[in-house]
Amino acid sequence: MNDTTNQLQREAEVLDFINNKNKEDSIQRDFTNLNSSPEIKLRKLDSECSKGTSICLDTILGKIYKDALPFEDPQKQCSDDTARWIMHDYISKRTNGKGSEYYIREAIKKTNSPTLKMILNEAESLVKEFYEEKAKDIGTIDIKDLDFKVNLNQDKLDKLTKKMDLDEVSEIIQKNVQDTLQQEADRAKKEEEYRKSIEDKLAANTDVTDDASMESAMDKMIELSGQPKVYQASLFESILLGKASNINESTSNSDLLTESIHEFTKLNISKALKLESFDLRKLRSMADSYLAG
Repeated sequence: MNDTTNQLQREAEVLDFINNKNKEDSIQRDFTNLNSSPEIKLRKLDSECSKGTSICLDTILGKIYKDALPFEDPQKQCSDDTARWIMHDYISKRTNGKGSEYYIREAIKKTNSPTLKMILNEAESLVKEFYEEKAKDIGTIDIKDLDFKVNLNQDKLDKLTKKMDLDEVSEIIQKNVQDTLQQEADRAKKEEEYRKSIEDKLAANTDVTDDASMESAMDKMIELSGQPKVYQASLFESILLGKASNINESTSNSDLLTESIHEFTKLNISKALKLESFDLRKLRSMADSYLAG
C-alpha cells in the first residue's frame, strides 16, 4: 500500500513539473512572439529615439569638454562615453534631471543662438539616421538591437565639431580657464603681500597695544587702501573652497584643484555657448551656492 502511495505521489510530482514547465515555455513563447511584433518594436524604437537627442547632445558637449581641459589634465584622455556621462551628470544637476535637450531648447528660446540651433540640428539628424536605419529592418531586427547608440567614432566626432567650429569654442574656454587660474595665482600673491604689509605696519605701530587697538588700526589701513572690508570670493575660489569643505583624508590638494578646474571648465562651456546667463548677480549667486556646498 505504501509503495502504491509513493508511486502515485512521484507520478503526481512529475506531472506537476511537466505542467509547470509547459506553462513557463508557453509564457516564454508568448513573450518572444510579443517582442517579435513589428508594432512592439516600433514602440521601442520611438521610445529609444525620444531619449536619443539628449544622448547625442551629451556626446557633442563631452567632446567640447575634453578639448577644453588643460593639456596636462588626465581626464583629457578619457573615452567619449566617459566624457558624455560627465556632461550628462553636470547638466542633470543644472536642470533638475530634465537633460541636455531641455537645457539647450530653453537656452535657444532666450538667446536664439545659431550655434545652439546648429548643435541641436546635428543631434536630431543623428537620431533620424538611427531611426531610419533600424525601421527599415523592423521585421527582422532583434528588439535588443533597438537600444539607442550614438553612431559616432572619434574621427566622425572630430569632423562634426570641426564643421560647427566647436573646436574654436573649446580653445576659447581652455584659454579662459588658464587665464583665470593665472589671475587667481596673481590675486593670492597680492593678498599675501598686502597681509604681510599690514602685519609689518602694525608691528611697528607703538599705539597698537591690545586687540581693540589692533582692530581699529587694521580697519583704518583697509579703508585707506581702498580694499573692501567684506571679502567677496571669485567663482573659481568659491568652487575650490566648497570642494575643500567636503574633502576626505585621501583627497590631495592636487586632486582638489583638478576637480575645481573640471567644474569651472563645465561652467565655462555653459557661458561660452550661452546656455545660461552669467551676469554679476548670477555669478554671486553661484559663488554662494558653491561655498554653501
